[in-house]
Amino acid sequence: MAGPRPSPWARLLLAALISISLSGTLANRCKKAPVKSCTECVRVDKDCAYCTDEMFRDRRCNTQAELLAAGCQRESIVVMESSFQITEETQIDTTLRRSQMSPQGLRVRLRPGEERHFELEVFEPLESPVDLYILMDFSNSMSDDLDNLKKMGQNLAQVLSQLTRDYTIGFGKFVDKVSVPQTDMRPEK
Repeated sequence: MAGPRPSPWARLLLAALISISLSGTLANRCKKAPVKSCTECVRVDKDCAYCTDEMFRDRRCNTQAELLAAGCQRESIVVMESSFQITEETQIDTTLRRSQMSPQGLRVRLRPGEERHFELEVFEPLESPVDLYILMDFSNSMSDDLDNLKKMGQNLAQVLSQLTRDYTIGFGKFVDKVSVPQTDMRPEK
């Protein structure tokens, strides 16, 4: 046989009271943190504040609202403020054929557990400049490769022109060492 059952309103009231009391104790990480200084306190969570009043006898690390309710004076409460500042923002110029982004500089200071959203625009041109530099060993052992490179030069320019209109091809030469056996220094060669 079942005993008297509580009304639905009583159940609702009981559930509300339990959720309010649990959320307050579970959510206040400031009270639970074993801190010994103001710096440690404000690093615990984004809602933590510290009471610097020497006469204050309650827990010094708590939320700002609870410190005020416990009697800490507003001017004695230290709260680390977050900040977000765009330090450099130049609009993207699509006529320039190079990668760009905007803003170019930010200064952000966030509390632990805090998030900040911002928009970042990125421009990537359809074609980018290409610089190709070919460095060739001009010792006698590479002479056949030099002939191949001379024949291939025009084809190389055509391939690059299909990739981009802005390309530069450079050529350089070197001889590794002027001593035997790296180089044949005989006059007849």
